[in-house]
Amino acid sequence: MIFIIPVIHSAKVVSIYEYLERRFDSTTRSLVSAIFQVGRALATGGSIYALGLVLSAVLKLPIAPIILVIGVATIVYDVWGGMKAVVYSDVIQMIVLTIGIFITGIVDCIL
Repeated sequence: MIFIIPVIHSAKVVSIYEYLERRFDSTTRSLVSAIFQVGRALATGGSIYALGLVLSAVLKLPIAPIILVIGVATIVYDVWGGMKAVVYSDVIQMIVLTIGIFITGIVDCIL
């Protein structure tokens, strides 16, 4: 970030995709954007699948309906709550992950 942000700021663009379009062309921007979207889709799919596996084992239910419920609940939550809900859930998730990292580090040092 120490190298990227100054370049983006001096170019007076809003996103890396806008910078790529100005620097190269719209095809480059579209290609990089598509690669990012595919990567995010695969990462999200892996996360939902992992959660589905855990819930399936705990609740003793088939995984397919659990994944569908997770997907529908996520879509409804995001659409109903908008960006505000997404930002709040991301902040809460980061707090939980940070606390978990510290607890894991402390327990690891003790044991």
